[in-house]
Amino acid sequence: MKIRLKNVTPVEVKSAKDYSTASLDKFRAKFKANVSMSVILHPGDVAVSADVMRLPLYMAPFVG
Repeated sequence: MKIRLKNVTPVEVKSAKDYSTASLDKFRAKFKANVSMSVILHPGDVAVSADVMRLPLYMAPFVG
């Protein structure tokens, strides 16, 4: 039996307040067996949903 760990954390950086996450969504769909949480760095406030964490750009040094 092979055990798979969800150890990939994709990070996408956005520069505008209005944005889409099409690339991130495609990546998550393709590699869903290995992705646990996604991170979006953007100019807005902190927001966390079930599988995506949205962080302000200034928090980039703390991702990882």
